[in-house]
Amino acid sequence: MNIGLIQPLNEKKYLYAIFASILAVVLLMASIGPSLLAAATDDDDDDGVVSFELATRFGSGIEAHIILVDTGTENVYVGVATGMIPGEFYVSLIYDVLSPVDGPSACAPGIDPNSGAPGALTDPDQMFIGFWVPVDAPVGTPRTLEMHALTSMGPPPVFGPEQTVKTGAQYTPIGDIGTMSIRQAPDFNVVACGELDDDRDLDSDEDSDSDSS
Repeated sequence: MNIGLIQPLNEKKYLYAIFASILAVVLLMASIGPSLLAAATDDDDDDGVVSFELATRFGSGIEAHIILVDTGTENVYVGVATGMIPGEFYVSLIYDVLSPVDGPSACAPGIDPNSGAPGALTDPDQMFIGFWVPVDAPVGTPRTLEMHALTSMGPPPVFGPEQTVKTGAQYTPIGDIGTMSIRQAPDFNVVACGELDDDRDLDSDEDSDSDSS
């Protein structure tokens, strides 16, 4: 789907979006308390803070920066997007590590190339993250990601109340996540896609090299 109605964003607006997203995480940490922050930064567990850089797809002009905090039992997503059309409705979903980030199948659910079986992440309760608000934001105004449950796939899909965390059946370990999308209603075609940027292993390797030297 090529919307073709939005001009590419300039660098100043995108940097503002990233700054706003980081600020939102700082405020989030203050609101949910030190226990989540401590869990998310525990080097002994496979959890922490990672991010997604969503690039425009199919000429939409939409870009986003999302931060994911994973405690090992809970996910918290904070994001800022720019380039969305006022009055249009957008949602975000996550996909498994086999999901492509580029090409005509960008941010489609992954398929095992050998067996043809679907990837590990197929539960809509896990895949659906939320939608972008405010819907009536003026042109040039960034929107923020608001987490919601998915009550029914529909059509049309039915969304539950706003959430502060994804836990229980909605929780997804960082290691199971490959990409994240923004999709536009009513057809929910992909308009932005990006892969999970996990530099925790890199940081760990650097620390190990420092210790051994």
